[in-house]
Amino acid sequence: LIRKLYNNNEVKKLFSYCVWIIVSKDYKANELLQFLLKGCGLSESTKGKDISEDDQKSKVQKFLEKKKYLIVLDDIWEPEVWAEVECLFPDNNKGSAVLITSRNDGVANYIGSKSYYPPLLDEDESWKLFCKKVFKGGECPSVLESIGRLMTEKCR
Repeated sequence: LIRKLYNNNEVKKLFSYCVWIIVSKDYKANELLQFLLKGCGLSESTKGKDISEDDQKSKVQKFLEKKKYLIVLDDIWEPEVWAEVECLFPDNNKGSAVLITSRNDGVANYIGSKSYYPPLLDEDESWKLFCKKVFKGGECPSVLESIGRLMTEKCR
């Protein structure tokens, strides 16, 4: 759902800067910071220089302060991640947005935001998604269909 929103051209027109960052379980603050620097076009200005992490954060903040931005932080596992990176995203009163996805209710509770729980896929939707991902959009070989359907049933 968030991916559809993020990839929508009408939505992208509303923002001068958009970035999707996969955070994941193996989150490293410095990697996220480097990704933002690169996405902001600031990594060249810091390349090969001994610039402190605080100065790097400041560069990102100053860049975003002037922009109406949309940033997706995908798959945050722990509330502490948001605590570490929240300061990077200034509330600049320009209509900017930071969207967060997480499988952990504690993240949304920590942030103080409302959670959205997408509905489960029905049997047919699950099967179509399974075939699309496993068989690259093609048909499932008949010899694998019974085990494939059993797998999709277990995943629902």
